[in-house]
Amino acid sequence: MFCAGDDKTDEDMFRALQFPRTPGGGEPSQLVMDPPVAVRMQQKDAPPVPLALKTKDIFSTAVGHSSKRTLAAWHVTTPAEVVDSMLSLVRGSGAGEQAS
Repeated sequence: MFCAGDDKTDEDMFRALQFPRTPGGGEPSQLVMDPPVAVRMQQKDAPPVPLALKTKDIFSTAVGHSSKRTLAAWHVTTPAEVVDSMLSLVRGSGAGEQAS
């Protein structure tokens, strides 16, 4: 999962992607996410949703000045760096490149 943002409201998104560690400091056996507020407003007892992810599969990235404080795990200074990073992942995956 790749998540990037460049302003203060994106910090809520980064916060939602931080999952608690087990008491021993390891990764939990199952990640779960609380239902969104809109769902909880309609169904008060909506259960948490199990995710088919591991914490190592989540890449939260803040975009902006290098001194910016953020909850994101990664940081880039320009949107172009996000695009370049995504292109390098796609090219490195063995997928064929499309002509632009």
